[in-house]
Amino acid sequence: MKPHYHKTFHLPVGKIHIMIYGKDENPLSLEETLSKVRQKIQRKMFLLQQVHGSEYIDLRKNIPENNGVSFDQEADAIISNQKDYALVIKTADCVPIFFWHPEKLLFGGIHVGWRGLAKKTITKTLQAVDDRENLYFWVGPHIQPLSYEVGEEVYSLFLDECSMPTSPNPGKRYLNLNCIVHHELEDLGIDNSRVFYDREDTFHSNLLYSHRGGDSGRNLNILYWESI
Repeated sequence: MKPHYHKTFHLPVGKIHIMIYGKDENPLSLEETLSKVRQKIQRKMFLLQQVHGSEYIDLRKNIPENNGVSFDQEADAIISNQKDYALVIKTADCVPIFFWHPEKLLFGGIHVGWRGLAKKTITKTLQAVDDRENLYFWVGPHIQPLSYEVGEEVYSLFLDECSMPTSPNPGKRYLNLNCIVHHELEDLGIDNSRVFYDREDTFHSNLLYSHRGGDSGRNLNILYWESI
């Protein structure tokens, strides 16, 4: 039996760890997977009811009162200074983004697809963070440009340079989510040297869930602080 797919990222700056849990040959429920992860990292878990919106939850001001897993609030981003909580972003083609400060106890997560990018969810979240030009970012696996065909009503919302050449299908183009994220971070004063990209394509991966690929499961992108 193959184990539940996961990989861990060891980044060169800060005191954070990032993990991804993807496909399992014998899929577990979300609750079972979270229980498994909790046992591994010894943290409580904070998830969101992601709705492709632009709202964020600020755990610096609103600490959940629970002993295990909290996922009852609708939002698509989290800002935290609670190192006993791991943050979880669920994806299946959308972009998971984590950010952290290398010297302060400050970190967060953002979930964006084309709707969230059109609503400037990254900007609205980071405007609540001081010293954001000194943050570091991880942009996780998501659907890559030549796998992401969209209609004119979607690609017309973004910069032309983030729209790839016309696809073989009339009225369609390929959309580059990496490009859109890059420009939004750049507009916020974030130097690209502070951004780590994982360019694995969820659509073509045998290890990660893809909504466009017909999967119903979700990848769990997890960030947690080094020590409690």
